Amino acid sequence: MVRNHKFQLAKFSLLTLPRLSVANLVLIVFLSMKNTPLAYLTAWSYDKIHILHQIAGYTVMALVIIHGACYSSYFMQTNNRARLLVHEEIYGMVAGGCFLTLVVAAAVVRLWWYELFYIIHVSFFLISMVFLGLHQSDTAKKIFIGILLAAGLFFLDRIIRFFRMVLYSVNNKATVYPLPNGGTRIVLRKAPLAATSGAHCFVWIPGVRALEMHPFTIAAMNPMEFVVNSYDGFTGDLHRYAVANPGGTLKASAEGPYGTFPEPMGYDKIIFIAGGSGASFTFGMALNMLKKMASDSTKTIIFVWIVRNQGSSTLQT
Repeated sequence: MVRNHKFQLAKFSLLTLPRLSVANLVLIVFLSMKNTPLAYLTAWSYDKIHILHQIAGYTVMALVIIHGACYSSYFMQTNNRARLLVHEEIYGMVAGGCFLTLVVAAAVVRLWWYELFYIIHVSFFLISMVFLGLHQSDTAKKIFIGILLAAGLFFLDRIIRFFRMVLYSVNNKATVYPLPNGGTRIVLRKAPLAATSGAHCFVWIPGVRALEMHPFTIAAMNPMEFVVNSYDGFTGDLHRYAVANPGGTLKASAEGPYGTFPEPMGYDKIIFIAGGSGASFTFGMALNMLKKMASDSTKTIIFVWIVRNQGSSTLQT
């Protein structure tokens, strides 16, 4: 009876858990794609399904912990501890440690230092994929195919984003202006195709930080404008540059657009309520509505904007 129990435990740990983990890993990468096919099949952009990406990530971490515990328990009970020290198992331990680092960074570091979280998230994911492939290198188990599929989805999304960033960087410039209370206005010479007010793009300005792209909501079009509040990191450096060089131009690119928003044109009265820099989204929505409305339209738009300082209302949009 004990032997049968040990056999079932080993079978569950060796076959079922790794397959479940890799299947969820493919789902994690699919849900993390900025250019997700779900955006074309549904009304969901990548930011709307991010919570599913997090749930899938925590699920994989739980499966990895159970897999490691069951696997270790089986070989320790059968007096075969040496099996845990072969190269393939050490690779698996390294991959598991990387996954744990990813989860901790997502749960803790992301809340107080997003840029550090992003570096940890991407780098440790790539490291984990390498060691996971070494851990499950037997192609006969077909687990390795799932690992290749997850890696392929990750790099496909990155290649698409890189190509669009390079494409829209050709002859493109960003003109920056300082705004009251730490705000910065960015005006881009060229806008991506299908860009519209209220959507968002990932903006790359190498003159401020060459290795970073940040998402900002499009406040207006023709030309495309962003209104950015300054915090630490990139936005802080951008605002300091704008203060020192008002109206200065920098090489730039915008990758996107992304985001979905409701269609309020079917209503007679629309009320927008925004706080602080969040008004860039509602400004975009309002501008889109005004473009679609006929000159004799009877629709009413009420815009409520809450700011801490009256000077913040002097946006040059």
